[in-house]
Amino acid sequence: MNIAIVSKPWAKIPPDKYGGIERVIGNLVDELSKHHKVILFAPGDSRPNNKVQLSSFFPDSVGEKGYDRSVELAQATHALMELQKREDIDIIHAHGIDPILGIAPFIKKPIIFSFHSVPTSSTEIITNLVQDHVHFTFVSKAHRNDYPWIKEADVVYNGLSVEKFPFEQKKKDYVAFVGPIRPEKGIKEAIEVAIQSNTPIYIAGRVRPELSVYFEKEIKPLMNNPLIHFMGEINETERNEMLKYAKAFLFPISWVEPFSMSLLESLVVGTPVIAFNSGSVPEVIEDGKNGFIVENVKEMVETLAKIDQIDPKNCRLTIEQKYSAEKMTADYVALYERYRHEN
Repeated sequence: MNIAIVSKPWAKIPPDKYGGIERVIGNLVDELSKHHKVILFAPGDSRPNNKVQLSSFFPDSVGEKGYDRSVELAQATHALMELQKREDIDIIHAHGIDPILGIAPFIKKPIIFSFHSVPTSSTEIITNLVQDHVHFTFVSKAHRNDYPWIKEADVVYNGLSVEKFPFEQKKKDYVAFVGPIRPEKGIKEAIEVAIQSNTPIYIAGRVRPELSVYFEKEIKPLMNNPLIHFMGEINETERNEMLKYAKAFLFPISWVEPFSMSLLESLVVGTPVIAFNSGSVPEVIEDGKNGFIVENVKEMVETLAKIDQIDPKNCRLTIEQKYSAEKMTADYVALYERYRHEN
C-alpha cells in the first residue's frame, strides 16, 4: 500500500526528548516502511528512516511558537492539497491534527483519524459533523469511552520497538518518576511516597514555561530533601538508563490519561509500575504480574514494600506480547485494508 501519515507541526519525528505522540508515529512509520510505501507529513527537521518520504511545509518544528491553531491548519491544508494530487495514495492516517477534520469531507481518499488527547466541546462539534466521512481510532478503551457520541471507532494501542530498549533484571534501591512536571501527573504524590518510604526517587521531566510558577512554589522546595534527585528533561538513552535500574516506576496520576507511553517505557526495561487506578492504567498494568494498581499514596507506600514480588521478565513480556510496534502497526494495517477502497 501507499500510506500517508500526517503529524502535527509542533515537534520533529522522532523527537530528541519529550514527545509521546511523535515517538509513536516514528515507530509506526519505521514498521510500515518495511512492507509499504510511506509518505510522512512532518516538520523538515524530522529524520525518519531513508525508506520514508518526508514532505514538510515548515522547515523546522514550530512547537515553541505558541501552538497557534492557524499553524496547525496550514500543516493540515498542505498535506491534503499534496495528497489530492496523487492517485497512488491508498489511505491517509492523521494523528491528532484537528483541522484535518474540517477538510476531510472534501477529500476523495479514505481518512483514518487517530485521537491522542482528551475531548473538548469543540471536538464534539466537529466530530459529530464529519463522522460519516472519517474513521476514528483511539489509543485505549478508556480513551474511546470519553467519546460516546462517536458511533463507530476502533482501539489501537500504542507500541514500542522493543529491540531498541535494554532490559535489566537486577534493580537498585530507588524509584523513578518520568513525565511533564504537572499537578495532574502526580509529581507531589510521587515525592511523598519516596519520603514516607525513605526511598530515593529520581525525577525526569520537562517544566513548561506556563508551569514554572507551579514548579518554583510547589515542587522546587521539596528538592531540598536528599532523597529527591531532579534530573530535568533528559534524552531517551538517559531515561532508559535511569528507568532500568529503578525498583519501581511511580505513576500517581489524578486525571483520566488516554494512554501513557511512560508505562510502556518502564515495563519494557523490566521495571514494574505502581499506579493509581485511572484512565487506561487497568488496560496496561496487570495487578501482581507487571506491577500494582492502588488508590492513594498510603497504598502506594505499602505496595512498594512488596515490589520485589514482580519478576522483571513479566514486565518485558507485557510489551512484547501486547504493546510492541509490530503489533500496533499490524493493527493499523488491518484498518487500512478495511477502509482503503472507500470514498
